[in-house]
Amino acid sequence: MFNSLALLVVCLSLSCSTKLCQLYTPTWTGPSPPYDDPVMIQHAKFLIDSYRAVMKKELIPLQESNDDKENAKKLFNLQDRVVLSHGIQPGPPEGEGPILNYGIYSCFILKISQ
Repeated sequence: MFNSLALLVVCLSLSCSTKLCQLYTPTWTGPSPPYDDPVMIQHAKFLIDSYRAVMKKELIPLQESNDDKENAKKLFNLQDRVVLSHGIQPGPPEGEGPILNYGIYSCFILKISQ
């Protein structure tokens, strides 16, 4: 199911013509902008919309105003789950897999606590 979600995000992004597209190219190596950057707000919107389309439920409680910036902040600050996304890069020189391009705050806490 997670591969479907990642694929859907990539497919949605291919039609974009902004800096957001750089997150999905095979040559992108990061780092990603902060969660409140316009590029990452759009990326968070893709994640939220993709989750809804694939899972048929909401990833976060949405604002009635449907404010993308507020929703991006809510997604980043979720504490009851981990949300990650990756590009289509082949990975490090060893080809170990794609490069992560998004992670919410709980991912940083998880890394620090290990």
